[in-house]
Amino acid sequence: MIIGHQKQWQFLKKSVELGKISHAYLFSGEERLGKKRIALEFVKLINGENFDLGHPDLILIEPKGGAPIQIAQIRGLIQKLSLKPYSAPFKIAIIDQAHLIK
Repeated sequence: MIIGHQKQWQFLKKSVELGKISHAYLFSGEERLGKKRIALEFVKLINGENFDLGHPDLILIEPKGGAPIQIAQIRGLIQKLSLKPYSAPFKIAIIDQAHLIK
């Protein structure tokens, strides 16, 4: 259950049910509202409940130690996304705090 994001969650579920999953989604809003959490739950909905942060078909890009996301991380992401999924239906990338890309 996604508390506080029922409308958004229903929209995401409906897109999966209808087979109309977009190539990208943007989750924006104030800090600590659960954007990353809803994104991870959506990933599980698409690729299965056992799909977690350690899965080879999930790429998580986030700032490390207060440093901004580096362009090299994005270049690496592009290279990884060019490959077919390892075992899941979809290869998925989450860029946490994308506004910090430098």
